[in-house]
Amino acid sequence: MHQILSWARQTEAKHSLFLFDSCFSGTVFKTRAGAVQPRHITSATSLPVRQFITAGSAGEQVPAQSTFTPAFVDALVYGYGDLNKDGYVSGTELGLYLQQEVPRHVNQTPQFGKIQDYELSRGDFIFVLPQTNTGSLTPTTIPTTTSLTVQSNVRGDRIYIDGKYKGSTRLDLEIPKGRHTVRIEKEGYKTYEEEIDIKNALTLRASLEKIAKGVSVTVMVTDTLQDGKPVEPRSTNFGCASQIFTAVYLTDLAEGAHTLVIDWIDPSGRLRERNIQKVGYSVREIVTWLKLNPAAGSGMLRAFNPAIGMSSFIGIWTVMVSVDDAAAVQKTFHIIC
Repeated sequence: MHQILSWARQTEAKHSLFLFDSCFSGTVFKTRAGAVQPRHITSATSLPVRQFITAGSAGEQVPAQSTFTPAFVDALVYGYGDLNKDGYVSGTELGLYLQQEVPRHVNQTPQFGKIQDYELSRGDFIFVLPQTNTGSLTPTTIPTTTSLTVQSNVRGDRIYIDGKYKGSTRLDLEIPKGRHTVRIEKEGYKTYEEEIDIKNALTLRASLEKIAKGVSVTVMVTDTLQDGKPVEPRSTNFGCASQIFTAVYLTDLAEGAHTLVIDWIDPSGRLRERNIQKVGYSVREIVTWLKLNPAAGSGMLRAFNPAIGMSSFIGIWTVMVSVDDAAAVQKTFHIIC
């Protein structure tokens, strides 16, 4: 370390900063005086200085994978070492930052200071941050905005940033760094909303979920077929000998399997028949028949009078149709013998 101090005195540069990311590098401070506070930028750059920053103290070893070096880079690239936010990082600020930041991640404490030589310790090493005007030494602020790209799986959506409409995907814009709320809307889809904390350029890829429409159910009770297809009857009054059936038409059925239930309720309110069918979303029409079974032994007599044995069937019937236990659709008809 005495050799390094000798070189520090001999160099012709006005400002020299030595960084040591090595074991026991803190021994360089065995022969130096305490650190002094930084002066104004113009004053610091007008006076010579020999500064040292080490990864640890004199008795500390440093890990093979350095934390000190990336912390040093971040202090300058992202301006983390600019403790007073004047657009510059002095050697003293850099030493203070590293001394506070590195111990948060590893068991080592960086050391910093100046050579024990009055004439070579009066200035301060200065790093000029990006976008600082070096000609006039007038500090400028570090960029406070960054780029945000928003993409989604649909077209014609509406994108809002912090409640303000910005456009549709794909959207590229410049926004202030920090926390923001991104909301994406499109009719027929659930609203997508996400809180982001943006520090650097970010691409947000959103996936909007389609809202399943409620299934539409239409029920027709008839006893008439035309060209093999159910048609509306002239009347909803049917005879005891009629072949009565119901045609159920489904629209806007969501993808996947569904359960269709058709209940036949007789005039007394009794559930006479129940038809349960598993249907896919591509099914659009279901036909089921009502079986009117007369009382045992009434078959011959019904040849003379169709109403014999059919008393429990005569009156107003109700067909109730439901899909996946949703509210039922009802249709009534009348059996007259």
